[in-house]
Amino acid sequence: MPEYLAAFVLSGIVGLFGFMNRKIDSNERRVDALELKVAETYVTKRELAEKFNLIISTVTRLEDKIDKHFN
Repeated sequence: MPEYLAAFVLSGIVGLFGFMNRKIDSNERRVDALELKVAETYVTKRELAEKFNLIISTVTRLEDKIDKHFN
């Protein structure tokens, strides 16, 4: 096989791998951006605890009102 043909085939293979690597990097950047956007909207444990305490206090007040009507 002539050397120029081997060099041509080898450069095509290397170019293909380079193209695939660029596409993979591009997709990784997009996924990273999406993960960051999703993580920004997570609820912290403290915020969740505050909301649960608010719900529990509201339910407790409702129970007290109901108990007053039936006693």
